[in-house]
Amino acid sequence: MAKNHLITARSLFDAEAGFAAARVATTGTWRFPQHRHRGFSEFLYLIEGNLIQHIDGRKLITKPGDLVLVKEHQTHALDVEHGVTFYNINFDHQHLHNAAALVDPALDTEALLVERGLQHWRVEAEQRRYLGQLCSRMFLEQGKPHARRLLMLFLAHVCVEHLLSDQASAPETGLPPWLGDLLTDIDSQIDRGLRAADLAELAGRSPAHVSRSFRQFFECTPSAFLNRRRLHRAALLLEHSNQAIVDIVYELGFNSSSYFYRLFQAQYGIAPAEFRRKRGWIGGSQ
Repeated sequence: MAKNHLITARSLFDAEAGFAAARVATTGTWRFPQHRHRGFSEFLYLIEGNLIQHIDGRKLITKPGDLVLVKEHQTHALDVEHGVTFYNINFDHQHLHNAAALVDPALDTEALLVERGLQHWRVEAEQRRYLGQLCSRMFLEQGKPHARRLLMLFLAHVCVEHLLSDQASAPETGLPPWLGDLLTDIDSQIDRGLRAADLAELAGRSPAHVSRSFRQFFECTPSAFLNRRRLHRAALLLEHSNQAIVDIVYELGFNSSSYFYRLFQAQYGIAPAEFRRKRGWIGGSQ
């Protein structure tokens, strides 16, 4: 079995930047070994040549105009035989969630990023030049004050042109209908003291069945999944409201402030107050 190299978000970008863009151009044989991400996912947009991608052991041959999402939990390797040019956009998940919220609040990018399966789109011919220019600008202008605006333009474009249509046509996720309904229930009740023990009753399934399904589809326990959703909601409140952090902690059902701070730091690599200071649109209470 191939060894998985681990690439962390901190090795690519700081929390304030929130993304890193790379342009890869090769003229001959080239390979990037199998690896995983921690703290970020990536979009890969192919400009020239054919690129062979191996995602979770599945071989995907991509051509110019192909856009691929590689998620944090997936293994990924790249092979090139005759030269390619592509852009690699590594991003903090929160930026995708924010873009989706602006496009359509019902667009569930949180679930998208933890589901199994491939997200692979063919960009329409008339949109390829625009998307390529946007990737080029992100690559050339990253680190500048307006760079995150370019990232948001890119992510909003992906949400409008690809994720919304995928949502309507049910992409290859393999989720059973009852589990999709349960995710909707979780989002609607996450601020009402929802516990892992409540999920079996909501789903109409046994606790053991629910636990097995979460491990199968999301590679985590129901409790860990609920914490991820709570942390996502907390991050949105920190960024877009002036609600006191202590109120956010107890509104979302965390047992204590220290527990919340520890989970938040592990998820986002930054303390909640610092997250608000760097990303918040409204001055908030600590």
